[in-house]
Amino acid sequence: MLSTLAKEIMELISVFLRFCCQKIFNRKPENIAVKSAIVTALISFSMIMIIAIFGMYLEGWSYLDGVYFGFITLTTIGFGDFVPLHPSPARDGVGYPAHVMVFTIMSIVYFTIGLACVSSMLLAIRNAMEERSLQGFHAIMEYSDDEEEKDKKLESFGKK
Repeated sequence: MLSTLAKEIMELISVFLRFCCQKIFNRKPENIAVKSAIVTALISFSMIMIIAIFGMYLEGWSYLDGVYFGFITLTTIGFGDFVPLHPSPARDGVGYPAHVMVFTIMSIVYFTIGLACVSSMLLAIRNAMEERSLQGFHAIMEYSDDEEEKDKKLESFGKK
């Protein structure tokens, strides 16, 4: 599910970037994979920062602890040393079960979208690395099995 959602997010960002290049800037879309990787990285970074803010206000963590929790959670490392707790009950206890339910549902939705965004970022980085327009790196390494020939191509590439 996360993989499919990540692909859809990356495709949506790529389509949006192509649209912006063609219709708004009147240019031919170039290096879309690299631009997609940058945009998805910014989105992932933003989601980690938002989690950190919620961790500060709802859990009483420091901002750095919130950033750590966001990074560990959204990269699926999940050490378990920081865990969001249920919201504390209201003074009179009225509405507490509904409050916990809303908190849980919102957490699940946010973390699912966050995990998909991080997966999308990794997929976009992979696509950017595979893109042939990245300074011809793949053309040098792919078409040559001879080590001396690779060295010559790399030297000539560095001189340009």
